Amino acid sequence: MLIELVGCTNAGKTTLARKIVANSRALGLDAVLGEDLVLERARLQWVHSPFLRRRAVEALSLLACLRTWHQHSAFHRFILRASWSAPGSWLYRLGVARQAIRKVGLRELLRQRSMGRIVLLDNDGVLQAVHNLFVHLDHASNESGLGTLARLAPLPDVVAYVRQSEAVLIERTLSRGHHRIPHASSEEVGRFVRRAMEAFEDLRLEPAVAERLLVVDGERFTVAEGTTVGSPFMVEAARLIRTSLGEAGQVEGSSCNAAGRRESPKGAQPWPLALIERLTEAFEHRGVAYCHWKSNVHLAEAAASEQDLDLLVDRADLPQALAALAELGFKAAVVRIGRNPPGVCHYYGLDRGTGLLVHVHLFSGVVSGESFIKGHQFPFEGMLLAGTRTLGGIRLPSRPAELVVFVLRTFIKYGSWLDRWRLVREREAVRAELAWLREEGAMQEALTLLRKHCPPVEESLFLECVRAIEEGAPMTRRRRLARRMRRRLRIYGKYLPPQRLLAYLCLLAGYMRRRITCQRRNKSLQSGGAVVAFVGGDASGKSTLVAETAHWLGQLFVVRKVHFGKPSSSLMTFPLCVLLPLARRLAPGRRRESLALQETQEHGAPVERQEASLAQAVRAVALAWDRRRLALKVRRAAARGDLVICDRYPADVPEAPDGPRLSLETTRAGLARRLALFEKSLYRDIPPPDLVLRLTVSIETVRQRNRLRAKPDKHGETYLDIRHRQARSWQRTGSRQLVDLSTEGTFEDTMREARELIWRML
Repeated sequence: MLIELVGCTNAGKTTLARKIVANSRALGLDAVLGEDLVLERARLQWVHSPFLRRRAVEALSLLACLRTWHQHSAFHRFILRASWSAPGSWLYRLGVARQAIRKVGLRELLRQRSMGRIVLLDNDGVLQAVHNLFVHLDHASNESGLGTLARLAPLPDVVAYVRQSEAVLIERTLSRGHHRIPHASSEEVGRFVRRAMEAFEDLRLEPAVAERLLVVDGERFTVAEGTTVGSPFMVEAARLIRTSLGEAGQVEGSSCNAAGRRESPKGAQPWPLALIERLTEAFEHRGVAYCHWKSNVHLAEAAASEQDLDLLVDRADLPQALAALAELGFKAAVVRIGRNPPGVCHYYGLDRGTGLLVHVHLFSGVVSGESFIKGHQFPFEGMLLAGTRTLGGIRLPSRPAELVVFVLRTFIKYGSWLDRWRLVREREAVRAELAWLREEGAMQEALTLLRKHCPPVEESLFLECVRAIEEGAPMTRRRRLARRMRRRLRIYGKYLPPQRLLAYLCLLAGYMRRRITCQRRNKSLQSGGAVVAFVGGDASGKSTLVAETAHWLGQLFVVRKVHFGKPSSSLMTFPLCVLLPLARRLAPGRRRESLALQETQEHGAPVERQEASLAQAVRAVALAWDRRRLALKVRRAAARGDLVICDRYPADVPEAPDGPRLSLETTRAGLARRLALFEKSLYRDIPPPDLVLRLTVSIETVRQRNRLRAKPDKHGETYLDIRHRQARSWQRTGSRQLVDLSTEGTFEDTMREARELIWRML
C-alpha cells in the first residue's frame, strides 16, 4: 500500500511519516519510508550522508522514469508545459521539471518493489509536485492545471493531506527559511503560504483525489472529523494513522492496537491472545510441565504475539506438547540459512480473532548463550520447571530461578563481540530487567539455586556480575567479568574454540547470502513451500488481497509475490514486447479488449469468434511462453520452501481469463494452427498451484469499484461484463484445492476468511 503525504512546506509531513513508521514497527506492522525502501532494494542502505542518499535516490528515480516514460507520456508532457510557464530563469524551470518528473520515477520504483509493505512518501509524492509547479511567489495557482495534474498523475492508494494553520506555517517558514523566498519578509512569506494553502485546498476537491483522501490535522496529528473512509486501503491507512499516533480507544485500562489485539498497561497482568489461552489450557489438560522461561518482564508483549513465546517443556512431556500444538493448527518452521540447533523448534499458529501469527519458540532443554549461535546448554530444566507460578494463565519460573539464568545469559553475551554492541544500546533495559527480577527479594534463594544447579560459578563472581549491572559499570569491567564467567561455564559449552569460529563464519556467510539475494526473512514451513493463486475478474479485489497476504506472511516467512497477467519478458520474447506498443498505436482496434468487445453483441450475446491474425498468434505464443517460464520459476521457488502468492494464474481453458488466446476451432491449417497447437502445449505444461482462491463478486459491485478507480485506461462496463462471466469458468487441471471466496463483504471479513483458508492448506 502506497500512502502519499501532501501539504504545504513545514506542515509536518516528514515528522508524521517518521512517527507512523516508528509506531507501526512497534505494533508489528511493516511500514517504511519510500527513500529507505529504494536504497534498501539498491543495497545502498549503508549510505548515511543525507546528501548522498538524496542524490542516489534521484539517480535511481530518473532512470526508472526514463524506463517507464511511455506509460506516463501525457503526464510528462503536461509537466514540461507547466514548468516552462513557471516564472524565473530557464535553469530554475529545468529544476522544477526535474523535481516533478523524478517523483514519477520514484513512484514506479516503489510500485515495483514494495512487496506488500506499507510505503510512505512525505515530500517525494507525485501530487506534491503541485507545490513545485503551481506555488510561486509572483504567480497565483492555476486551477485548470491542478485539475489536469489530478487527472493525469499516477495516484497512490491513499492521499493523506496534512493540513496546518496559516499562522504556524508562516512562523515555521520565517524561522527555517525557504529557497524560493529570497528575502523572506513577513509579507512575502505570508503570500507564499496562502498560495500554497489555496493550491492544496483546490487539489483536495478534485474528484480523482477526493475519493482516496484522508485529511490529517497537522497540529494534533489526528484524522479530521468527517473524513470519508471508503476503500479497504483507506480504512487500513486511517486505522494505521489513528492507532500509531495514540488515537485508539481505551478499553478498561487497556488499549487495542492496529491489529485489534489487547495490550495491558506496564506491570499489569498480561492478556494473552485467544490462541495462546487455548494453548496453555491444552497443556494443562494434558498435564504438560512447561514454563515461559526467559524475558518475563516482557510477558505482556509475548502474550500479545508482539514477541515470540519462549516455552520450555519437560522432555518427557514433549509428545503431549507437540500433540496439543498440532491440535490447535500450529505448523513447524525451520531456519533456511543457518543452524537449527537440536532441542529448539519453531511453531506458528493462526489466531483467528486477530489474524496474527503466534510464534512459539519451543525448547526441550535450556539452550542459550550468544544470540546468534546459542553456544551453551545448561542442566537447568528441573530448576525452572519446579515451583512455577501463573501470570495471565501462563506458567512462569520462580523469580530466583529466572534471575540465575538471566545473569548467566547476560554475561555470556558480554563475552561475544556481536552481542556486546547491542547490549551497549540496551544497558538501561538490562538494568530494568534485573531490578524487576529482584523486586521480591529473590537474591538469597537465587544463590542457593546457583550452588545447587551451577556449582562451577562462585557466589562472589555471581554477585560481582549483579553489581556491575546495577552500578552501570564500564564495558571494560563487564568484559573482564564475562571472560571469567565464560571460563567457568566451559563445561556447558557446545563448541570448542575452532568450532565456535566456524559457527560464526557460517553465520557471516549466511548473512551475506541473504543480503545478496535480498531475502528479508529466513524461515520456511517444515511442510514445504506452496503456490497460492488469487484469480477472478477485474475489480474483484485480487491485487488488494495479494498485497495483504504477501505482507501478512512476509513478516515471518520467505515470500514471493508474482503477477501472471504481465510476466517479464525472456530474451526470446523481448523484441516482441518492444514492438507491441508501436503495433497498438498503429492498430488500436486489435487490442484484446477491442477483440473481446467484437465477440459480443450490444445486448451481450456472444457471436462467433474471429480467426486471429498471424501477429496476434505470435504475440499469444510469446505470452504463453513467458507465463510458462514464470510458472516453472515459481514452482522451483516453492520446492525450495518459498511461499509464492500469485496475482492471477494461467488457466487451461480458452474461455477463461489468462487462458489460451488461440482457438483451434477457428484456426485454419498452416502456420497459425501450428502456433495454436504450440500455445496449447505451453499452457498444458504449466504446473498447477497448490491453492486457488477464485474470487466471486456481483457485477453491480464490480461496476461500482471500477467507477472508483483512478486508472486513466480503465475498462468500460461491457468489457467488465464479459470478463465477469469468463472468470466463473477458470479451471486448472491438477490444482490441489479450488475454493470460491466472496469479496462482497467487508475487507476485514474477506481477509480473515482468506487467511484461514491459506493457513489450513499450508
